[in-house]
Amino acid sequence: MKNGQYISEEDEFEFPRVIPIRASTAPPRPLTEIEEFRRGPEFMLLENTVMTSDHLKQRADEKYDLDSEDG
Repeated sequence: MKNGQYISEEDEFEFPRVIPIRASTAPPRPLTEIEEFRRGPEFMLLENTVMTSDHLKQRADEKYDLDSEDG
């Protein structure tokens, strides 16, 4: 019922226009010192060194064997 009258099927009904609001995220926080270090080239080199050192074999004379298949 609109203004005391019934709305017929011929009457047009308009939904109120809603402007879609996109959700926004919080601004990024600054990186901590450890996070900056982990993203840097020094950390990648250090990590690679640690990973490859696990595969090295140390001989009895406390030197690393780089020539054999085991080392």
